[in-house]
Amino acid sequence: VVLENPNTKYEKNTFPEYTKIIKKGVNENMKNKKINQLMRAKKLLESKGYKVRRKSLKEAYEYPYFKAYITNLGKYNEGELVGEWVEFPIDEDDFADVLESIGIDGNYYEEWFVTDYDCNLNGFDWQELGEYPSLDDLNEFGELIDDIDSYKLEAINNAYEVTGNLEDAINGINNDIIEFIPLENKTEENVGYYLMDVFYDDIPTYELALEYFDYKRYGRDMMINNRGMFTKDGCILMWR
Repeated sequence: VVLENPNTKYEKNTFPEYTKIIKKGVNENMKNKKINQLMRAKKLLESKGYKVRRKSLKEAYEYPYFKAYITNLGKYNEGELVGEWVEFPIDEDDFADVLESIGIDGNYYEEWFVTDYDCNLNGFDWQELGEYPSLDDLNEFGELIDDIDSYKLEAINNAYEVTGNLEDAINGINNDIIEFIPLENKTEENVGYYLMDVFYDDIPTYELALEYFDYKRYGRDMMINNRGMFTKDGCILMWR
């Protein structure tokens, strides 16, 4: 949500009570009840004289997004840039509305192409789709990332540092082939702590045994045996 008021200067946290409502609306998987809270917050801000321009919820709260700037080819060839940002996936009827809004009438102006892409996944290569993709091509990539949450977004971006291939990073995280360990202090010992908490916290003698456990050696061996690598936000392990 972007607040706009040309007559008032304000800081980012000027409205903490409204911000709380807005953020709460996204943390519940954007269910209808929470979306209504977003709209109430919007109306509340507008009643105080602010214009509220809603950005894509995925974009604003660090969910993956994939957008393309759909452009009227005929107008472009005439020297005029007429187009619209579209977030994918999108159904055919809504896409037809977009085409109509940018002047593609099926008669004089018939063709569209893409002049720009926007995606917050590391490794996204617009050249793979090019300037003349089909709607199916755009939707296929949009659907690939549509169910990725904010944690997986971070995991995929870090996995890409290791795989060097976006599709491999997505498939690896989604299919539990790649493990992302979020770490502020990136050490082998902290890798060991994380893995013990995840995999062995149900052992009856857990607390007593861990007093004598060598976390650093365990973390180091797990990284060696699973092609581990420290990344920007933590550590990546390759299970196979």
